[in-house]
Amino acid sequence: MLSLFGVLAPWAVLGGLASVGVLEVGVLEDGGAQAAPLQTQAPAPVQPPPATGPVPAVPAPGPAVPAPAPPAPAPPAPAPPAPAPDQPPPPAPSAAPAVPPAPAPAVPPPAGAAPAPASPATALAPSPPPAPAPEPAPAPGAYTPPPANDRELPPESAPPRPRDDQPLRWPYFDLEYGGLQLDNRYYSYGVVWAHAGVFAWERLHLTARVGVPQADVHENAEQSPPAGFSRPTSDGEDLPGVFGNLGVGYVFSSSGSFVFAPSVTLHLNDNSDYGYGAGVLVPFVWVTRRGFRIGFEASLMRAVGGSVHYTCTATQLDAPCDTGEVRAFNRAAGSGFSAGFIVGYGAD
Repeated sequence: MLSLFGVLAPWAVLGGLASVGVLEVGVLEDGGAQAAPLQTQAPAPVQPPPATGPVPAVPAPGPAVPAPAPPAPAPPAPAPPAPAPDQPPPPAPSAAPAVPPAPAPAVPPPAGAAPAPASPATALAPSPPPAPAPEPAPAPGAYTPPPANDRELPPESAPPRPRDDQPLRWPYFDLEYGGLQLDNRYYSYGVVWAHAGVFAWERLHLTARVGVPQADVHENAEQSPPAGFSRPTSDGEDLPGVFGNLGVGYVFSSSGSFVFAPSVTLHLNDNSDYGYGAGVLVPFVWVTRRGFRIGFEASLMRAVGGSVHYTCTATQLDAPCDTGEVRAFNRAAGSGFSAGFIVGYGAD
């Protein structure tokens, strides 16, 4: 047996090699294109299976540890003392407040661990106040009050409102009905006056008046005749029938529709025996937007000048005059007044 195995073994080896050579020759003859890939492609590496080890056991949760109590907040700082009334408060800082840094993101605690207590500074820190909105710009010409914290400057008063003044309308024409009385001369309580006036240079007031008595004019005889003379009987034909006034004044006020312009006047009449008068005329007149005038006026005068005639009635031999002689004497001075209501119109 052993000898037979020893003889057949070499032949079996040679036969195997011969078959291998025939296979290679056949492959080369069929085409080298197919053999090339077999020579270049390498087998894919086989990944080794992951090593499996023992799974660590999860520790059992222990008893919950109580979180430490947060520290008590510090007492608030005492407020600064209020400034004295006579000292101005410190000015507000002009610099913008510092922006606090952004907090770091919180890291979640590991599973099973107790949460860390919040710090007192984080828990009690107030949120920054919102920025104030800008104030709107004031309108042109509007009143702007002083700052409230500026106590050094006196408070400014609001600007005065413009008055609705009416311009002085002239020339103007008025009608007046009133009375007139002069001591030692005459009186009448029914005189109609016609006025005309102008306001030259906006302040100078020039007036002219003419009056006609509508009621009877009576002589106001208070002067006593001298010795040896008597008052003659008068029938009223010599009493004046027309009066006149000339005035120069000044416009003191023309606020709104009211005009106050007193004048110095000269009173005249058409009979020189009764002299003349001088005084002050004070009108109170209101003027509408359309120029209508309404008001009243009063005048105080002093009458001087003129003459009075007396008849001699003496019968003695040493009389200073002849019986029946008419002699003129100076008329005594006297006081007087006039007053009346006014309506009229002022031109533009």
